[in-house]
Amino acid sequence: NKYSFPQTPACYYSASSSTTQQSTPWKRLLQQKSVVLEPKSTADLKDAISEFEKFINSNSGSGGCVLIGVCRGKISEGIDFADNKCRAVIITGIPYAPFLDAKVKLKREYLDQAKASSCVKPSGEGGFGEGSMDNKQKKKNQVSSSFRGKPAPTTLSGAEWYTQQAHRAVNQAVGRVIR
Repeated sequence: NKYSFPQTPACYYSASSSTTQQSTPWKRLLQQKSVVLEPKSTADLKDAISEFEKFINSNSGSGGCVLIGVCRGKISEGIDFADNKCRAVIITGIPYAPFLDAKVKLKREYLDQAKASSCVKPSGEGGFGEGSMDNKQKKKNQVSSSFRGKPAPTTLSGAEWYTQQAHRAVNQAVGRVIR
């Protein structure tokens, strides 16, 4: 077995017979394992987990079970899969949030504007230092360099935040096996 976990279905090994080569990996997986899908409804989650555990704990030679979910979903966050309940996590793609979602767009714009305003240092001498600015003007400039009353972040742009959130979702899902 070239994989580090013994429950690897044979569909992922290099196939040598012509019948195995003609079927898809999904069909070969279904021949080896039971499959449980993450439900869309939170109300159905308990039943799905019970079914998954039934297949995992059965000694009927079922070959185990594959639980399929999505990043940022109910299964990838907040449920502990201890012992033999999770031996591998396969991530297919980076789970970026919807780019044009209103909340995502506002957050990116806010961070971009805050980063831009933190890079600009207002002065009373046309940008060549603070020179003869009085304390009242300095205080006014300090307030204007913040956005919406919060200190401007100096490290993350909107694009950096967007990428970071996707990587956090991957780390959260991969963490299901570590526990």
